[in-house]
Amino acid sequence: NEKKSAAAQFDQDKLAQRRCVLVAANQVLAELKTNYTRYSDLCENIAAKEQYIANIKVNIIAAEEANAKASENLKQAETKLEEAQALFDSLKESTENYLNTIRATLQNDDTCPLCGQKIIELTSSEKFEEIVTPLRQKRDNAKANETAARNESNKCQITLKAKEQELASANKDWDTIKTQAYAIIAKLK
Repeated sequence: NEKKSAAAQFDQDKLAQRRCVLVAANQVLAELKTNYTRYSDLCENIAAKEQYIANIKVNIIAAEEANAKASENLKQAETKLEEAQALFDSLKESTENYLNTIRATLQNDDTCPLCGQKIIELTSSEKFEEIVTPLRQKRDNAKANETAARNESNKCQITLKAKEQELASANKDWDTIKTQAYAIIAKLK
C-alpha cells in the first residue's frame, strides 16, 4: 500500500506540475492570441493609414494643380485689368484733353475740325459719358474678374495648406502605429 500511496503521490505531483505547465502554456497562448489580434488590427490600421495618406497626397496634387491654375488665372486677370485700366485712363485723359481744347475754341455754327461739317450743337458732357461708359464697364468687369481669381487663388492656397497639415498628421499617426506594431513583433520574438 505504501508503494501505491507513493506512486499515487508521485502521479499527483506530476499531474500538478503538468497542470502548472499547461496553465502557463495557456497563458502564453492567450497572450500570443491577444498580441496577434492586436498586431493584425495594427496591420489593418497601417494599411488604412497608408491608403488615407495616399488619398491625401492625391488631394494635395489636385490642390496644387488647382492652385497653379488659379494663380495663372489671377495673373491673366491682373494683366487684363492693368491693360483695361491703362487703356481707359489713356483714352479718357487724351480724349478729355483734346475735347476740352477743341470745345474751348468752338461755338455753334463753326466748322468741325474733325469732319468739316457745320456744328449745329456742341457735344455735351453727357454724350461724352456715353462714350466712356463702355470702357469703364470693361475696366470694372476686369476688376471683378481679378477679384474672383484672387479669391479662388486664396481658397486653393488655404485648401493646399489644410491638406499638407492633414498629411503631416496622418504621417505622425502612421509612424505611431508602426512603432506599436514593431513593439508587438519584438515581444513575439
